[in-house]
Amino acid sequence: MKEVLEIIDRQARRTRISIAIICFLLGFLLVTQIKGQMAAAKPLQEESEKNLVELARGLRDEVTIQKAESATLNLQLYKVERVANDKKSVIEEVKKTRDRFVISTGVVGVEGRGVRITINDDRGRLNGIDLFDVLTELRAAGAEAIAVEGQRVNVATSFSRRDNMMFMGDRRIEVPYIIEAIGDPETIYQALTMVGGIRDTLTSSVPGVSFEIATTAMISLPGGETPKYEFARAVTE
Repeated sequence: MKEVLEIIDRQARRTRISIAIICFLLGFLLVTQIKGQMAAAKPLQEESEKNLVELARGLRDEVTIQKAESATLNLQLYKVERVANDKKSVIEEVKKTRDRFVISTGVVGVEGRGVRITINDDRGRLNGIDLFDVLTELRAAGAEAIAVEGQRVNVATSFSRRDNMMFMGDRRIEVPYIIEAIGDPETIYQALTMVGGIRDTLTSSVPGVSFEIATTAMISLPGGETPKYEFARAVTE
């Protein structure tokens, strides 16, 4: 009986030893696996952080590129708008120059504020130079467009008395001579009616002449013929 108990006791000790060894081995393997997983996870974490840094750097570079492209497009848009505005300004200036030219030459109809002058010459004493003096005073007072008897005045306009009749160019005009001018009414009125001015000169020096002038809020003058230039030629730069 004692021997049996000793055998059982030895087997129990061997079993406990085996269990201890197995537990040690399992623990060793578990620790080794955990360390391996941690070692493997660290490069992955570092790789993930590296990828995130690269991604962030790439996004930042993309934003920088987009900003540069946006600035380039804005600059191009500014240049296009500036060119368009410059062209618009040039076109507007050309139109203004053209309008001034066609108005000054009398080839287009115009309207605006101004004055109307009525000159009577009961004795037929006025000559062409007297009417031309009236036009000169009107221009000096700022008249921008003038018509005599409904006919526009231009650089080629002339007056002459022939056979006791008054002519504007080749067209005969009769009293009362109606002269209309567009410009600042008050300025023109004061210039022509001042003491010693053209009205005083004509009425005091030419018997039978009367000179009336009235301002008006609206005058319409027709267009005339284009002046013909025989000797003058435009200079090409």
